[in-house]
Amino acid sequence: MYPLIIVMALTEEQKEKQNEMRRLNRARKKEVVSKEGPEEPKGEPEEPKEEPQEPQEVIRKKAIADKRRVSLALARSKIKLNSQITKDKDVELTKIKEENLQLTELANKKEEVPEIVKKTVKV
Repeated sequence: MYPLIIVMALTEEQKEKQNEMRRLNRARKKEVVSKEGPEEPKGEPEEPKEEPQEPQEVIRKKAIADKRRVSLALARSKIKLNSQITKDKDVELTKIKEENLQLTELANKKEEVPEIVKKTVKV
């Protein structure tokens, strides 16, 4: 059987407290967003900072991602359209048929060996 769930109605005091907490949370979120917003440029130019070195793991992951991109590009370049595949098959079939015709012609020529006629010469 299903458990029995009892819902209790909120009193006016509880509703007001919840609304007040929600307002406070929204205000905190707005403060966090405004702090993360764009900073105003300072009057003095800053010294150029050295770029922080990336950890080895990040470098390794970037290298792996680059290799993967290259291999995917190569694989995409090897993909042939169905129309191209059928054209290739048609060309291959015509070549095979031509070769078969040439072979049958050669076989027929070899079968037609000229008969040697013996002539006897009377003296």
